[in-house]
Amino acid sequence: FHDICPHSPEQNCCVDRFWQEIRTRHKSWEYVENPLQGKYGIGVFGRIRPAKGTDVFVNAMIDVLPQFPDFTAIITGQVLAEHADYKKTMEDKIRAAGLAERIIFLGNLDADEISRWYRNVAIMVACPRYEPFGITPLEAMASGCAVVASRTGAFEYIVKPGETGELVPTGDAKSLAAAVKMLMQDPLKTEAMGDRKSTRLNSSHV
Repeated sequence: FHDICPHSPEQNCCVDRFWQEIRTRHKSWEYVENPLQGKYGIGVFGRIRPAKGTDVFVNAMIDVLPQFPDFTAIITGQVLAEHADYKKTMEDKIRAAGLAERIIFLGNLDADEISRWYRNVAIMVACPRYEPFGITPLEAMASGCAVVASRTGAFEYIVKPGETGELVPTGDAKSLAAAVKMLMQDPLKTEAMGDRKSTRLNSSHV
């Protein structure tokens, strides 16, 4: 575990709370309170701001979701006052694309809710423009998600392309759309990627 997560427990890099009995992603989506559309979820977790690439995710989802009616996208995280206009621009773009019911901002969630949403989605996206380390892929790994991440921080050491997810260039919505499209086309294969990722992290945990 420390090979891919060298931080100490005091630095809040513990992912024990994310390990749960993993249902199929289809079944997990059915368990969502106030069910959203579709059969599968894809999500991005963390603060909503340009550095985190939230707009990159939104642009990719606007591109691919019309082709995959079984998927709904969720966005979690805090929005600081200085980024309110940034969020509004994305919301306007989502509405203009007719996807307001399929790209959902969930707001700033507590730890238990975040853990639950990790377990509900089939694909977790981490697409920051820059990240010094970043633990969201590790949290997703422990929850059994396939991960699509940008090539920044430690993500290249965590995600094995074609095995546990995919890697894409930073700030590139078209490449992100192409990567998630490959996973969406075969939900069973995507689910198997998530299972392998959870097993990999679990086997290396100390």
